[in-house]
Amino acid sequence: MSSSRENRPPVPRTGAGELLKGLKNNGIDFLFANAGTDFPPIIEAFASLPLDQLPVPVTVPHETASVAMAHGYYLVTGRLQATMLHVNVGLANALMGVINAASDNVPVIVLSGRTPITEHARPGSRVTPIQYGQEMYNQTSLVADTVKFHYEMRYPEQGARTRPPR
Repeated sequence: MSSSRENRPPVPRTGAGELLKGLKNNGIDFLFANAGTDFPPIIEAFASLPLDQLPVPVTVPHETASVAMAHGYYLVTGRLQATMLHVNVGLANALMGVINAASDNVPVIVLSGRTPITEHARPGSRVTPIQYGQEMYNQTSLVADTVKFHYEMRYPEQGARTRPPR
C-alpha cells in the first residue's frame, strides 16, 4: 500500500493553498519563513498539496534573517523570492530587513499572518486568547512607508486568482 500524495483524494481549495500555488505560479521558488500561531493553514497546505506546485519552505530562526535570505537570493540570481512572518511581532522583527531591501531597490514579497478577524461563524475564527493579544488595527502601518505595495487577504476567496491580471 502506497502512502504517496498522488494516491490521496483531491484536496479542497483553501486560501493558504491558493496563496502558495499563486506564489509558485508567479516564479517564487522559496518561501523563507519564521512560523507562529497563524501558520497552521500554510503548514496544512504544504502537507496536502503536490510539492511541485508550491515554493520550497525554508524555516529561518529570525525574521530579519528571513528577509535577508530573500534579499540575498535576489542579489545572486535576479529572481524575486518571498518571506512569511508571524503576525505583528514577526513583521516588527523583520522591519530592518525590509528597510535594507528597499534601500537596495531589491524586490521581496513580504507576507505577514494576521490573527483571525472573525470570532465565530467562519472556519478559522478566533479560538484562543493569544489571538486577541496579537491583533493590531493597522498591521501594515509597520512597513507601509517602506514598501511599494501592501494588501490584506482577509478571506480565502481572495486567494483564488493564481495568475496576475494581464
